[in-house]
Amino acid sequence: MVSVAAALTVVSGAVVGVKALLPQDPDHSVHIDKPAATGVVSRCITVAGTGKPAEGHRLWTAVRIEGAYYLVGRARQDSTQGTGHWSADAVTVGPEDGVSTTYLLTILDVAPGTDAALSRLTVDGQPDNLWRLAFPALPDGASVVAERQVVRDATHRDSCPT
Repeated sequence: MVSVAAALTVVSGAVVGVKALLPQDPDHSVHIDKPAATGVVSRCITVAGTGKPAEGHRLWTAVRIEGAYYLVGRARQDSTQGTGHWSADAVTVGPEDGVSTTYLLTILDVAPGTDAALSRLTVDGQPDNLWRLAFPALPDGASVVAERQVVRDATHRDSCPT
C-alpha cells in the first residue's frame, strides 16, 4: 500500500479542495536506458532499463525491422530489491550486412502462457538462435511496452557469441 500526502484547502471551516502531493502509485512503466537515445550501435549490444511487467508476466527483448519482430529472449531482472532494473545481454542487431540500417529495439510484456511457449522454441535445436525467426506480428499474450530506434554502425559487424 502506498501512502498519499495531501494538501487541503479550507475556507470558512469547510474543505473546498484536496490536492495530492505524491503519486498514488509508483511508476512501473518500462523504459529503455541503454543504448542511449542517440541510437548508433554495434551489432552486438546490451539493452537495459527500468520498469516492471504486469504481475506474473516477463519482459522479452525483440528487434523489429521491415515490419517483422525478431525475438531475442527474456530480459534478466537485475534487482532483487524490486526496483525494476532489467537487462538483456548479447542482443544481435540485424544481419552482418545491415550497416546503416534503422532498427527498432522493442521490449515486450509477455503473459505467462506465451512466455512458456516462447521459452521452449528452438532454431536448429538451439534456444539461443530464436532471433533468427521472423514473427510478422506479436504472438498472443505479448504487447510492446517500450521501444528505441537505433542505427547500426559500420565498424562492428560481428554477431553476439552464443
